[in-house]
This record gives sequence, structure tokens and C-alpha cells, in this order.
Amino acid sequence: MSSDGNSKPNSELTPEERQAKARIKKLSKLQSKIRKLEKRIAHAGRFNKVDVVEASKIELINLANDSEYRQEALSFVAEEYQYLFDQGRSAAEGHATGEVGHGRPSSDSKTPTEPELVEIEARAIITKISNELFLHMYTDQSNKSSNYDEPDVDPAIQKRKQAEAKQKRLKALRATKSDHHTKAKQMCQAMTKGEQEEFMFHNASALWGYTRQKYVERARLIRQSFLKLHPRAGGPTGIALSIEEIDVKDRIWAALVSVDRVCSIGCGPASDVAGVLALKKSVCLENKFEYDAPSILLLDYAIEPWKATILDISVPIMSKHGLVDTAMLLCERIDVTDVVCGEELCARNQSSGGKTLYITSYLLSEQRDKWHDFYRLLIREAKSGDIFYFCEPKPWQLHILIRLTSEWLDFLWADSSMYFGEMQATEQRAGPAVLLAIRK
Repeated sequence: MSSDGNSKPNSELTPEERQAKARIKKLSKLQSKIRKLEKRIAHAGRFNKVDVVEASKIELINLANDSEYRQEALSFVAEEYQYLFDQGRSAAEGHATGEVGHGRPSSDSKTPTEPELVEIEARAIITKISNELFLHMYTDQSNKSSNYDEPDVDPAIQKRKQAEAKQKRLKALRATKSDHHTKAKQMCQAMTKGEQEEFMFHNASALWGYTRQKYVERARLIRQSFLKLHPRAGGPTGIALSIEEIDVKDRIWAALVSVDRVCSIGCGPASDVAGVLALKKSVCLENKFEYDAPSILLLDYAIEPWKATILDISVPIMSKHGLVDTAMLLCERIDVTDVVCGEELCARNQSSGGKTLYITSYLLSEQRDKWHDFYRLLIREAKSGDIFYFCEPKPWQLHILIRLTSEWLDFLWADSSMYFGEMQATEQRAGPAVLLAIRK
């Protein structure tokens, strides 16, 4: 079913089109429910909540088995939980002796695949970077809260004052986190409506709150999106990509592992850059290749406040973990509503050698239709083999992008619709919409 057919009111559709539209919506809701249960299982497992894990697994089995689209439901289930349906309902009910937080019980353990090992290593790198980043922030805030100045001779008094100082620091820390959350929420609401203004980014609390909420999530999303292209990554049981999609997948993966330059447009705290570089480094480690840090270009309309508040801290941490070479990293301002900025970026790209990865995350929806000329120019002038990563909360702007640039790009959806062609042209996704592309 075409995207136009999906957007038409039911009164304008044929009976067959209405039936197809209803089916896609049901499948999308089913996919979202399955993803929600899988996230609940993983989250409960991390906190050792055995009862929640077991109940959620039984709920997952019932949801899939009782669905009118059982075959599709089974294909939606992540590979790590497929064993539940191989073994039947008793698998979840008798799983109390298994390792909490992991899909497969210890009695049925298997050697991790190469993509799984890459994911484990990349996730560990991002965890270390994010922990150090937030430790720096909250340690700094904690140190700003007053301490007692002079130690008392009486140990009892000294102990009491230490406890009071600790409580004061914790109270200040809670207040700081609450302020960050409130300011970030206000900024995100404006961004969602496309009503953001530059002055909003000159608020350190809002930037820290945004980073705290989004850093790990965005790094994970780009990492896992590209990891789906790994030559040994499996798809849903019984479903395969088309020959054309496999060709695009293989070409994008080959370009990614050999990319020489990463350009993040609307970079924010550079979480997407950290995520993809952690993946690239992990692939090199797994295959015993030497990791060469690519040159990095961080571009944002509000680059100065991002740099002063976050990037001046996060970039050295990324360098410490071997992801970037600070001598090969630049931060500059850009405006995707100004085609002149696109011309300058194109000129820079043409003068650089090797392949470039362009990252655009949650930017097109914020700018609505103001980005058309910029991206048409950028993509038209890109070098053959350059690759693009686009991520948006919903795919509507990505469908516009495809229509505007299909003569120059080959595309591959890397979200929940990747293996389900009938969903790709619709607005239905379980999670964010992710579109990858390579210059022809």
C-alpha cells in the first residue's frame, strides 16, 4: 500500500485498501506491544526483578500465540526471545533458574555471535563515556554546595557535621537534577513543535538535562541501526530482504567500516557520533584491525552553547577512550535553512578525500520543510560512496526526503519496518524511524 493510500481518509479508499490499511495498523500496534514487553523484560532483569521478568515472558508468549497474525508476531520477536516459542509456554514458566535479564536461559546458552560481541563492546564504551560525563557534572555541582569549614576536635560533632554536609550535597544534587529535567522538558517540547529558538540553548541546565535524557539512547539507536547491516546479523525468522536491499545493506556496511570522516549536522551533545564510533572501534577490535579515528565535523545552529557546556567535557572523554583525535575535530555553526551553508559544506566535502558519513538526527522534523534546498544540494554534491544516517520520531519527513533525493541515493530502512515492506511507505513504526542511504 502506498504512503498516499495510507494517508487518505477511509471514505476515499476501496474496500481492499481499507482492509490493507487496517491490517498495517494492527501489525504496527502488535509490534509496539512486543517491543514494550521486551524492554520491560530487559529493564526488570537489570534490577534482578525475577517475578516481573517471568510474568512479562508469559505475557509475551500469550500475546504472540493468541494474535490473529501469529506468524507476523513471531517474526517481530527479537532473536534473543525466540527460544520461548521453540520450547513452548513452559519455557517462561520454568525459567526461574535462568540468568535474569538475558533472553536465553543458562541451560540453553550459546556462544555469542560476532554482532553480539560487537554490541557488548560498543555498549561498554558508551557506558564508560556517559558515566564519566555525568560524574563530572554532578561532582562539580556537589562540590559547589558548602561544606563545614573547620574540623571539630570532638569526633561526635565532626561525625554529625559530616552527615549534615552529605545530606546537603544530596539535596543540592536532587535539586540540580530536577532543574535539569524541567528545563530540558521545556526545550524538547518546543523542538517537537518546531518552535525552538536559539536563546533556548543558552541555558546550561536545559542542555545538561537534554544530554542526560538523550545521550545513551541516541548512541544506542545509531549503533544498533548500523549493526543490523553486519554481514552476520540475522533478521526475523523466515523473512529476508530483497536482492536490491541486500545490495544496499552490504554497500553501506562496507562504506561504514572504512569511513574517513564523520559529519554530524545538528550534533547537539554528539551522542550519535559517540555511538557510531564506538561501533566502528568495536568492529575493528573484534576483527583485530587497527582503529584509525576519522576526522570529525560537529555542526549545530547553537554550537557555541553546546561546546561550552557539553562538548568541551565530552570530547576529551571520547578521546581518552580512543574514539576521536581532538586534533582532527572541529565544531562549527550551521543553519540547514540557509542554502549558503550547504554550499560551504559541499565545497569542504569535495576537497576532502575518502568516504564521509553524514548524521542527521531528529532535525528534519524540527525544521519542518525548511531543510529541502540544503539537503538536496548536499546530497547532489556528495561523493559516490558517501553514506547518510537519518533518524526522526516519525517517518513523514523521511518520506519527503526520499521523494526529493531518490535520483542520487539508494535507501534502506533500518527501523522496525526493515523486513516488512508493506509498513515502509506508511507512518507506522514501533519506535523511531531510521533511514540509511548511500550516494550512487
